[in-house]
Amino acid sequence: MLADSVDTAWRRRIGPSILSPLLVEDGIVVAATGGGRVVALEAATGERAWRRGVGGSVRAGLVRGGEWLLTASERDRGRAFGLRFRDGGVSWAREVGAVVHPPAVAGGTAFFATTTGAVQALDVRTGALIWETTLTAAAAAPPLVHAGALWVATRADTLYALDPATGRAAARLGLPTPVSSGLAVHGPDILVPLHSGELLAYDPAADVVIGRHALGAPILAAPVVSETGEAYVLTSAAEVWRVPAGRAGEPYRVAALGGAARASLAVAGGALLVGRLDGELVALEPDGSVRWRVRLDDSIAAPVTVATDAIYVPLLRGTVVKLVGVR
Repeated sequence: MLADSVDTAWRRRIGPSILSPLLVEDGIVVAATGGGRVVALEAATGERAWRRGVGGSVRAGLVRGGEWLLTASERDRGRAFGLRFRDGGVSWAREVGAVVHPPAVAGGTAFFATTTGAVQALDVRTGALIWETTLTAAAAAPPLVHAGALWVATRADTLYALDPATGRAAARLGLPTPVSSGLAVHGPDILVPLHSGELLAYDPAADVVIGRHALGAPILAAPVVSETGEAYVLTSAAEVWRVPAGRAGEPYRVAALGGAARASLAVAGGALLVGRLDGELVALEPDGSVRWRVRLDDSIAAPVTVATDAIYVPLLRGTVVKLVGVR
């Protein structure tokens, strides 16, 4: 459970910008920076554990696959990397093109989608190419593995279902407007956020859109799902909407926080954590009531990470803040 209030334990500046969530595991906080570095900090103290350059700004963030950290740079001839989690050493590197979304990882395979429309499946341990396919446009959101398929939404307003073993397109769905953030699994369905402010609920088994809901503003944060099955959606107008578990009803607004928000929505400890571009982090109860607020000195554009009763906040201009509960 999150505490009723929080205070700052430490803060460390690590780069010119942080555009993706922090990875916090095994007592280490790992961040990807706009300066082309991956930086690991000791979670207890904030002291630097290691640092590794990857040759270009990292918007794609980090995904852990066993002993490795997987990431990629957004340069035109950018490379994907497998870094050793313990010390940041390069296990492998492979040129894939510009990548701005985190890969999906499943069964020892990492799936990278590029800004040129290429999708590559790489072996997590070695970086060896398993398959490559090219779609009609660049990826608009991180790839997602669900229901036996690899789902990739493109800027051509199309959602593709690819065979994870071969990369062949098994199905495709035309979308009414561009996808605006990451897809989310909600029970058997996939939630698809759109720039129009609509949220689609798609049933992949039946290959049909079962719901289309107008939320009033672009959805720039990937929806999150609570332990009890409800999904929550944050719009750019800093409004939080709740989608009931299953297919029980329509989404409804639970909070209007004012100001503006980007992608900073997380769920942990029975609460929602919403970061706004004015630097305020708000902890909400599931019904939308405020548990606490804390004002930081920079924009919060990426989701926070909760681990071992602490909250790790990536600030847009390159500072990591650790918040701890006050009892």
